[in-house]
Amino acid sequence: MGRGKKGWKHKLCEITYRKRNLNEKLACIKKSLDEVCRILNPKC
Repeated sequence: MGRGKKGWKHKLCEITYRKRNLNEKLACIKKSLDEVCRILNPKC
C-alpha cells in the first residue's frame, strides 16, 4: 500500500514538473518571437 501511495505522489510530481517545464518552454518561445518581431518590425 505504501509503495502505491509513493508511486501516485511521484506520478503527480512528474506531471506538475512536466507542466512547469512546458510553461517555461512556451515562455521562452514567446520571448524569442517577441525579439524576432522587434528585429523585423521596430514598431512592434
